[in-house]
Amino acid sequence: MSLDIDCRPAQKAVTDQIMQNISTQAAQADGRHAIATPARAVTVTKPRFLHSPFIPSDVQTLIAGRAGENKTTLTIAIAAKATRGQLPGDMLHHPITVAFSAFEDPKGIQVARLKAAGADLERIRFIDMADTCDGQSIDTGMTIPADLPQIERLLESEDVGLWIIDPITSAVSGDTNKRDDVRHALDPLAALAQRLHIPIVEVLHFNKGAGYASDKISGSHAWRDTAKSVLLMARDETSGDIVLTIDKSNYSAAVGSSWSFPVRSVDVSTDDGQTVAVPVAGELTPTDTNVGEVINRQMNPDDQNTGNGSSTDVTDWLIEYLREGPAPFKQIMDAAREEGYTSKQLSNARTRANNPRVESVPDPSWSGRGQRKIWRLAASSITSHTGLDADVRSNENKSGTVAAVGETITSQLLLTGDMRSNENKSYSLNLDHQDSAFVDEVLAKYRKQLAADPSALDVKLPQMSPVTLEMLSQRGGLLKQLADREFQRRADSFTPAS
Repeated sequence: MSLDIDCRPAQKAVTDQIMQNISTQAAQADGRHAIATPARAVTVTKPRFLHSPFIPSDVQTLIAGRAGENKTTLTIAIAAKATRGQLPGDMLHHPITVAFSAFEDPKGIQVARLKAAGADLERIRFIDMADTCDGQSIDTGMTIPADLPQIERLLESEDVGLWIIDPITSAVSGDTNKRDDVRHALDPLAALAQRLHIPIVEVLHFNKGAGYASDKISGSHAWRDTAKSVLLMARDETSGDIVLTIDKSNYSAAVGSSWSFPVRSVDVSTDDGQTVAVPVAGELTPTDTNVGEVINRQMNPDDQNTGNGSSTDVTDWLIEYLREGPAPFKQIMDAAREEGYTSKQLSNARTRANNPRVESVPDPSWSGRGQRKIWRLAASSITSHTGLDADVRSNENKSGTVAAVGETITSQLLLTGDMRSNENKSYSLNLDHQDSAFVDEVLAKYRKQLAADPSALDVKLPQMSPVTLEMLSQRGGLLKQLADREFQRRADSFTPAS
């Protein structure tokens, strides 16, 4: 017997394909096999956020920063608002239950912090693993992915809407510096988040020293690759506030944006009539300062050298090496190791090099996957120094008018040992030798212009010197993307010298 249902042709086509897939799979033997899903049978949905634009639902979010910089304080503030339905996102006005697996602080201290942050403690759960013997339960520690089946059943039974693991390295099995070991743990965790439709927030530490902020995440790059949202944190010593930068976001356009929040101390009463002071995070407010700037500005000089040679020796060696021509970092590192220098010393030497500067730009000869960078000396000669970017600040001596003369810099952009541009290029926009406050003012203006119009700098980019483009690149986010694009455009336009 058959049943005919009257429906639109498009609906019938989708239904027929689904039934065909079911029939095909039913006819197959048990075991591994390939399946095909027609695109028209896939439902398109808008990404959901527990906390917009920071924590998307159904996926993993990574929060990374140096030890002692209030990562836990931030997660507790998020959890507290989640239990009250106060997070700006798809769960606004809908309180949820939050689970913690926190391995570095006693539960009593965590509860004190949650109380100070205003959490609804009825909606807080602490998730641990235990073995029971003769009626006695013993905490045996959590192992991911081995314990995920039991944890998933518990999360589901407790109707948990957010799971926070702090720090994630205390729970995963294997070597956290090896990509395969990290993926072995995190891929099943990602699948769990999708099945339960909950976000999972994982806390991780930074490595020491300076460098690009996204490269400071401790362990394998798989940590960053697996997460759909990556939040970086650092304390700004000039203001005392914590800076939070969105370093990666698969579901929003907020990559590169930063916020800051203060941390204050609050006294909480204990059950024995005493008081304990705990940190509480204040409200997030937008800022033009990003985490990359903070960690490089506050680099500890003691971190600069762990191998042979002084910082000056390494910098001098790097400059002399690059006088022979640009080179990929791996090639430079191999040569540096023969001299007894470490990767950290080499990276710090590039940061310190000032006259000449050492730039990291896309390799125009690279045709493989991803993007490879080369290091080169910034070849520039300054011919005038009377101003910058006429529309940025006015000439103090001309009331109501704009400074008409910009700084000109002549640069020969080096590509490889046997390629360079066949003409000198004058750039009217150059931030080199400007004081840091003025540079910050200019770049803050650029960022605001881009927020209003992504094409706002299209005319200015070709006028910028390599020095200025590198400064944009170091700020991260959309500024970095535009700088990299301009470097690549110039590289593509070069022709071999005759």
